[in-house]
Amino acid sequence: MDEEKLLCEEVQFDEMESFEHTRLKPLSIALAVSGDGKRILDAQVGVLHYKGPLASLAMRKYGPRIDTSREARARTLKSIERVVSKKGALNVITDAKPQYRSELDYMFQGKLIFNHVTVSNEDNQVRHATNPTLRKNVGDLMFWLNHIAARIRHDLSRMMRKVWTTTKILERLQAHLNLFIAYYNDYQLSF
Repeated sequence: MDEEKLLCEEVQFDEMESFEHTRLKPLSIALAVSGDGKRILDAQVGVLHYKGPLASLAMRKYGPRIDTSREARARTLKSIERVVSKKGALNVITDAKPQYRSELDYMFQGKLIFNHVTVSNEDNQVRHATNPTLRKNVGDLMFWLNHIAARIRHDLSRMMRKVWTTTKILERLQAHLNLFIAYYNDYQLSF
């Protein structure tokens, strides 16, 4: 692969949620895409703590669960370093989750000049345009990440909602995501 094709100056980063076998066992997918939406830079799967109204039932049924979502985010941020353009600073666009700022500072401290842009939930909502021919989310800074997350939910059968095909093993979800990244980025696979 040509090294120049991988370089980018803007990255959109966020997490998706899924589950392993049952909604009682939530998973996090840290996702990084290029600012122009042409490439998925990385997607890493991590385990989430139990949460919500099903947390007490999940704890009784499956016992304690170690949260590995921070490690998944760290692996994804680490992969961003290899695709940064040599031209200058990197723009990183995330939502307003407080952990992202400290993790970016820790990961890129002294290695990379970056500008962190946070998008609040109010800024990330689809606006209803009065003209139906206009795109409704014109000002969405995380459009490409949201678009690719929707494509992952659509194209990977195990990620669709309200279906019987679910992820049974975390490692297989990671392998499926790796194949989707290769497909989306148009990598040539040899068998």
